[in-house]
Amino acid sequence: MPPARPWVHLFTLMADIPFPSARLPARLPALDGVRGLAIGGVLAWHCLHQLLYHAAQPGNWQFHVYNSTNLAWAGVDLFFVLSGFLITKVILENRDSPRLFRTFYGRRACRILPLYYVVVGVAFLVRHGLPASAFWHQLFDGQHPWQSYATLTQNFFMGATGSYGGDALAVTWSLAIEEQFYLVLPLVIRFLPKRYLPWLFAAGIPLAYLVRMHFHDLRSYVLAPSHADSLLMGCLLAWICLQPAAFTWLKSQGRGLTLLLGFLAAGLLLINQMPNYFEQTIPSWLALFFGTLVLIAATQSNHPLTKLLEFRGLGFLGAISYGVYLFHFPIQNMIYWLIKGTTPELHSASELYLPLLVVATTVAAASLSWFFFEKRLVKFGHRLKF
Repeated sequence: MPPARPWVHLFTLMADIPFPSARLPARLPALDGVRGLAIGGVLAWHCLHQLLYHAAQPGNWQFHVYNSTNLAWAGVDLFFVLSGFLITKVILENRDSPRLFRTFYGRRACRILPLYYVVVGVAFLVRHGLPASAFWHQLFDGQHPWQSYATLTQNFFMGATGSYGGDALAVTWSLAIEEQFYLVLPLVIRFLPKRYLPWLFAAGIPLAYLVRMHFHDLRSYVLAPSHADSLLMGCLLAWICLQPAAFTWLKSQGRGLTLLLGFLAAGLLLINQMPNYFEQTIPSWLALFFGTLVLIAATQSNHPLTKLLEFRGLGFLGAISYGVYLFHFPIQNMIYWLIKGTTPELHSASELYLPLLVVATTVAAASLSWFFFEKRLVKFGHRLKF
């Protein structure tokens, strides 16, 4: 008979099992779809929700669209959960390799740094090469020290000043968090005894909530410890999936995972309607929700949601998501300035072609970047072997 408390049973399955070789496939197409879903949320937040703030009035269409995209900002949190899962999987699979650090950091550098430094470099040249204008101020007013972008420490300056800086590089706070996470995680996994890893990951999840409660300003959002619940949820789930008995058990729990996802979705909608003092709870609930989504994608190959996530268009959007993330803010500002001569805002239905144009232009630019620049560097990085 099945155990009365399945999640307790899951930890029992993990407790006495030494870390094995990988049980998950090297690549899961559904996880590409998860990445596409995440960048779709980011686009919905920046290209629709934020631009409807002034026009949304109770009863009008702007209000309904504004409300329906109220949680689209969580696309970044989904990226964090997925990143924690995938990166931990790779490090755990190669934990004892003598080339772990060289290969891991080399591959990450090839994937993240070239395009990032191209964008930062172009922003620097534009900032110092073009005459001042309202458009120029929107992109660069309040810009943080360029050295902080070069060292991926801009999130500390954002937290200290309470400002994201100019729109051109505003989204890079999350890249700084990811890079700081990448620097630390391999060291922790390599040198901490294996038996302590899941308990460390699990203990760090609630600590993120305490960090957010401690800060009452932008630091509660742009510092890495503030997102430890999302990142470490991914780490913990990767560790679980690499335990043979636990992974086998999870594969048989499709219905339970579906019910859990539904419960978490309902709770998320409920919490989102509560007073502001619940706002620091939402990221932790999202970490559970997105973690369950990743588990379904990784363990339930025949699940309807997995099949949906394997849709090729969503997977392609996931493949180009890095370029989309870096490009969409500058492209949005440029398009609105060229067509309307204003900063981005939406007021009427006749203007809806503008966010569509922004998305189409961004996807086109990110596709070119992927095929002619990023993809080649990724292949170069994978010449490094563990």
